[in-house]
Amino acid sequence: MDEGLRTDDGTVIAGWILRSSNAAAVIADLKEFGQVFRFAIPTGPRADMLDAGQPCFLYVSEPGNPSVKPGIWAVGEMVGPPMVGDDDDELFAEVELLPLQQRIPLASLNDHRILGRTELLTEPSRDNPLVVRTDELRALEEWDFDLVEPTEEQSARLEEVLAEDEGGLIFQLVGVARSLGIVDDGIDGLLSVVSVADDGTAYELGRYEAFADAIEAVAAHGADLELEPAGSWEGDEPGGDPVAVLATDDGAIGLYRADHELVLWDDGEIARFADLADALAALAATVEEV
Repeated sequence: MDEGLRTDDGTVIAGWILRSSNAAAVIADLKEFGQVFRFAIPTGPRADMLDAGQPCFLYVSEPGNPSVKPGIWAVGEMVGPPMVGDDDDELFAEVELLPLQQRIPLASLNDHRILGRTELLTEPSRDNPLVVRTDELRALEEWDFDLVEPTEEQSARLEEVLAEDEGGLIFQLVGVARSLGIVDDGIDGLLSVVSVADDGTAYELGRYEAFADAIEAVAAHGADLELEPAGSWEGDEPGGDPVAVLATDDGAIGLYRADHELVLWDDGEIARFADLADALAALAATVEEV
């Protein structure tokens, strides 16, 4: 984790705890998906610090409900920056939190000489996310994290939900430091061209009625885009990930790098191009309607 992340008093942040008072919602997620993958948090400076790979713990309690045994129920990590909900005031931590075979009970946390000093226990009114300091993370890692892996059915259900979330993205051009995309968000019948930095920051570049015009805008904004290096081709098959993908009703059409050329691919090679703008124009021409 980035050692540059610190609290206001200068303490290094080694991880996070998300505190839930809605056990029913947590149980529902664990039953349906085998994990908690999204967690509502307030906006603020701490939310801006969240990013992929940061250790994360889920603490659940319901004061006044004796059937809910408070403690750490799930362990995992952040999988990316927070996601903005349908309302601009809504923010969700993107996480992968798998349930523990043996939960860590509140009593064990209270009795621990280090964990008893966590924000979780000393600041009960503080909003999520809660800080885990370096010594606290080491203390938590002393427990045996025997996790319950999701079933195939649960993983498939999660993929369905995530695919629905990304359903508006119909085209993506991936660069080293930033990406460009075309989103059909269903708001006004127009296609939105967006730029996304590698830190997850996104902004809209324009809206277009025709897909060809949106692609042309992508080509203009991507003229100086540094693309990922070419992958190693296996015979006539493309190697590595495509640098651009267009989602259609019949499947995905990809654009791959091959030495100094760009190869348009749809279950086979369509054409090769020396110039990105020409390749994107040809990509648009292969689709009558997106």
